[in-house]
This record gives sequence, C-alpha cells and structure tokens, in this order.
Amino acid sequence: MNKKAASELISYVLVIGLSITLAIAIGLWSRGESERVVKTVVTETETDARCAEVRLGGFMCSRDDNIEVKIKNRGSFSIVGLRYICTDSQGNDVSEKLDLDSPLKPDEEQSLNNIDRCDSSKGLVLTPFIKISDKMIICPEGEKIIDSIEKC
Repeated sequence: MNKKAASELISYVLVIGLSITLAIAIGLWSRGESERVVKTVVTETETDARCAEVRLGGFMCSRDDNIEVKIKNRGSFSIVGLRYICTDSQGNDVSEKLDLDSPLKPDEEQSLNNIDRCDSSKGLVLTPFIKISDKMIICPEGEKIIDSIEKC
C-alpha cells in the first residue's frame, strides 16, 4: 500500500471524526440552551397570566383615633403577602414586605394591624404577592393605592 494514500485516508477519517464530534457537541449545547429558554419563557408567561388575575381592594378607616387597613382579595388566586409603601410622620419613605398570617383567599377580607409606621394622611400603596411553585411572586398588576380615610 502506498504511504501517501494511507496518510490521506487517515486525514479524511480524522476530519470526518472531528466534524461529527463537533456537530454532536454543538447539538447538545443548542438543545440545553433551547430547553433553558423555553423553561424561562413558560415560567414568565405563567407568572404574567396569574398576576393578571390578581386584584386587591382595600381602604383605610378610623375608629377612635386608630387607623385600620382593611383589604379584600378581588382576584382569582390566594394572596400570601403584601409590600406596602408609605410615608412616615417625619416624611421618610417606608417600604416593607408583610407576610400574611394566613393566605387571603379570593373574596376574603382581612384587617392589617402591622402598618403602624405609616402616616395615614399621606396614603398607602399595597402590592400583593402570590405563591407559584413555592416561590413568592410580586404582582404589580394587582396594586392598590389607598389615599383616603373612611369612617369604620
């Protein structure tokens, strides 16, 4: 057998083997990236769809110089927490997360007594949290702005 022919054959086998190995590596990487992107898109779509169904109602009322915040879940999913934003008596902004003692189910009402740092005359913004797959997700679509005080 001719040595030149053998070296050409070996080079063709090496090029084809390298090409196949590279194609498999790129295919596996591409598949992994595609699965990651699909999972991210599905999770974001699920979050957006659920948050679109979250509605929070509420008002502040006064009784004997005590301010009480009453909220009502007007949406389709249980609310497990709230973020409230307000201004305190010194004019400083306050933003805190408040975990509810028990989930606020659709059409249920609850009184919040933990918001004592807020100056009631300056209003209050409540943003609900829901739970999806054991993760707390904030839903700005369901935000409630309370800017007046009613009589209880």
